[in-house]
Formats: sequence, structure tokens, C-alpha cells
Amino acid sequence: MRVAHLAFCIVLLAAVVKSQELPNPPKKDTPYLIHATNLLETETNQATEASDKKAQIYWVPGAASSARTPLGFPEFLFAQDQVDARSLRLYAFERVDGRREVLVRKKKKIVVQAYYVDVIPQGEGLFKLRVDSSLTPGEYCLTPDGEQGSNTVYCFAVI
Repeated sequence: MRVAHLAFCIVLLAAVVKSQELPNPPKKDTPYLIHATNLLETETNQATEASDKKAQIYWVPGAASSARTPLGFPEFLFAQDQVDARSLRLYAFERVDGRREVLVRKKKKIVVQAYYVDVIPQGEGLFKLRVDSSLTPGEYCLTPDGEQGSNTVYCFAVI
């Protein structure tokens, strides 16, 4: 009887795990917000740099992203091709004059602080990105850093 009960529990657990499998992202090099078993594409944009002697900022048009999540600890699924998943950094935007911007440098001091993101391998070229600290409601972006750095940003909002 115990063996039959144990076998039933194992089969039930396997069915639950199987039901929570995520589909593969439709596009490579684009982070997708994970909502239960659904994927929501982040808003891909090109950030514009504006700098002078006093400050350096990057901004994207529009006051709010079309990709929204209610989760304070969002997770992303990322199929890697040209962009290394480990190079992605998470930054918070400020809303200024109908656009979203991040202040990188003020005078000669770097002032931007990236949020820590865990990168968890899920298979060949597939990664889960997990934000390590709670995000308050607002606008955010993931962007490649370092050698792969470009002005491409993947925007989303926490509502």
C-alpha cells in the first residue's frame, strides 16, 4: 500500500513539474518576462546618449513601457545568440519630460547602480534571469554591458 501511495505521489509531482515547463522564447537575444507559464516580450528600444560637462544620461522615448509586470521579483527567460546573458545589467529609469532616462555620470562621478541579477542556465543557450532584490513600481531596463555594450535596452515596468 505504501509503495502504491509513493508511486502515485511521484507521478503527481512529475505531472505538476511538467505543467510548469516554459515555452522556448520566440526570439533570441530578447528577454521575456515570465508570467506563470506565459512569456511576455520586453520592449526593445535604442537608448540615446546625452552628455555634457555636468552629466551623462541615456534616455528612451515614452513615459512608460508596454511590457508590464505586477511582480516585484521579476524573472526573465533569455535565449542567447549574439548577446551573452551574463552581460545583461538591470537599471531603473526616472520619468523626465515624457521620457525614461537613467543618469550615469554626474560631473566625473559614476552615479548609476545596477541591480544584481542571477543568471541560471536552463539548457543549451537558454537562461533564466532572476532579480535578486525587490523592485518598487516604476520603469526598468536590461542592457548589455562591457564589450557587448550597445545602446540596446529591453524595457519593462513594474506596476
